[in-house]
Amino acid sequence: MPPLPHLSFTSTKIFHWCALIRTHHIRSRKKIAHLKSTAEKYDVHVLVRNGAPGIMYVEGEGRKGSEVQEGEEKVRMWVETVKNLHYQDFHIITRPTPLYLNSQIPPSTFEAASPRGRLEEVFTIERFAMRMKEKGLWKWWKMSMGWG
Repeated sequence: MPPLPHLSFTSTKIFHWCALIRTHHIRSRKKIAHLKSTAEKYDVHVLVRNGAPGIMYVEGEGRKGSEVQEGEEKVRMWVETVKNLHYQDFHIITRPTPLYLNSQIPPSTFEAASPRGRLEEVFTIERFAMRMKEKGLWKWWKMSMGWG
């Protein structure tokens, strides 16, 4: 698994926990509605590729201190919810992992691309890739998916 882009952080650095999931497909509007309400409940940002293959990227925010565990727990709980929906060919490609923001990924840019408590749905892999590029995670995502 390729490492996430990061540098060591100080007490002022913001970092995120993230996970990447692949399924055979995502089409059920009922399941997507459930994913959306769960994203709101856990205050995480979720990017979903509707169709086949189904791809889900989730991230939760934290800072150094007690919020570190809180960000990780939010992502883990969201992933567990997805797992319980019994998607066909469900694979956790990247387990919840910290992503440290630094000068290479400016926090203001990253925050604008990742509104908390929201599920964003895209319908093409190209659009998903573009969103990952906006976050500064395109190379990592491509390698994680086995496409590079």
